[in-house]
Amino acid sequence: MFARAYLNGDGSACGKYMSVSLTVMPGEYDCLLKWPMNMKATFCLIDQSTSKEHVIKRITASLQPLSELTVEIKNFTALNTVHQDPSPYVLDDTMFFIVEVRTIEPEIPSHIQDAINMIRLGDFEENRLEFVSLETTETNSFETEPPFGILP
Repeated sequence: MFARAYLNGDGSACGKYMSVSLTVMPGEYDCLLKWPMNMKATFCLIDQSTSKEHVIKRITASLQPLSELTVEIKNFTALNTVHQDPSPYVLDDTMFFIVEVRTIEPEIPSHIQDAINMIRLGDFEENRLEFVSLETTETNSFETEPPFGILP
């Protein structure tokens, strides 16, 4: 995965906007991932002044296995925003970007999400739960120290 910033724009945005892109490359561990994989990428151009008016844009995409995917925001920010004198985004000829990429889990059916929320909040009746206890017998050779996972 790599990110690019086109400081003078890309394609139709050339000369008008700064463009940013993110490319996800196929890799040797793709077989371990769930496909299609949905992702959300957030690009942030840092305002280095005290006003902290960062430029933040997000994009979502769906990735397929064994394919290279590039997502691009052609009109990330107008060039006149960056070319101000002095520019809050350029300090000592340096700009800072943050790129955050997150996977978006597929939507969980509402009845399953409700059950998960009940468990998280402890909002359930204890008498509806079944508890299983593990008992050791006298012939167990682990009398002084039970095996892993079995409580005395």
